[in-house]
Amino acid sequence: MRLSSYVVASLSGALLLAACGNPSSTPNVRSGPQSQHPVTFGPNHVPATAGQALVALPALLDNAGISSEEFGETLFPSAYAKNSLSKPMSLFQSICLSHAPNVDSIAKAAARAGLDVERPSPNQVIAIEWTETSFISLQVNIESPYAFECATTGTAAPSVTAQAVREDFFGSLGKTASRGTTVTSFGGSVYNITHHMIDGGALGVNEHAFMLQSPNP
Repeated sequence: MRLSSYVVASLSGALLLAACGNPSSTPNVRSGPQSQHPVTFGPNHVPATAGQALVALPALLDNAGISSEEFGETLFPSAYAKNSLSKPMSLFQSICLSHAPNVDSIAKAAARAGLDVERPSPNQVIAIEWTETSFISLQVNIESPYAFECATTGTAAPSVTAQAVREDFFGSLGKTASRGTTVTSFGGSVYNITHHMIDGGALGVNEHAFMLQSPNP
């Protein structure tokens, strides 16, 4: 069956109400090393108050005869478009690689790229593009154990494998990678370049993070 806009609106509304139920539940961008948990906000990561809604989502979809792919494609159609990760990959190159480790320069470049930029501290950046159909983020030094870290994230359909994304991502950089990680150097410093995928489960979209990290805390 096709996913009706009414069902999508109802389920999405339930998730948003759950997420917004506590005024203090604004996104806490990280809850651990980015290499393990790249983002804790976005379509795959919501505040704790939405936990019950997310737990109930698979049963709601099953009862309605709706697949997670139908739900994800309707809620985040751009994630199912061809080359849905091209922008976060491009932002990684044009901002993270081109301006690191200058945090002020990264923030200005993110603003020029059309992202909404916030500066939690002089050494941090949170920049997002969150529309009705897509979510992209750029983050610098957000709850990270590394001396420097710049990451971009985007969403893609579950059919887009981590291996395929890595081939495109590292290939565009002229790099080869082992287990999603390679190294680069500039300005006299060495950095890790890493890709990480987060399974979105019933939400029907996966998040992909592209990260530039100094190798040591």
